[in-house]
Amino acid sequence: VGASPYVMNCNVTIDTQDIRIGRSVAIAIRESTPGGIPGLQVLALPHEGAVEIACNVESVTDPPPGHLTDQPWPSFSVDGQPYFHASASLITTRVAELAG
Repeated sequence: VGASPYVMNCNVTIDTQDIRIGRSVAIAIRESTPGGIPGLQVLALPHEGAVEIACNVESVTDPPPGHLTDQPWPSFSVDGQPYFHASASLITTRVAELAG
């Protein structure tokens, strides 16, 4: 059984009904995209007349990349192993930048 020491959920609503914009934002910030945010799994979903960028945020063992350090990354340690995770404010800021 695999487990992550820390997982949080961060949902950001963007003021559009165009799911294509949401998908573009989701693709840009997810971990699997070069330049994306480490630890992020992301979907864009229609939600109450807007689009919600729904993120699962997992902890990672590598320090945050230099291009994403303008905001602090919360960190903690388990048995001497340091872990980091993207902050909700970083995710919200990046979504707003990409959504225009």
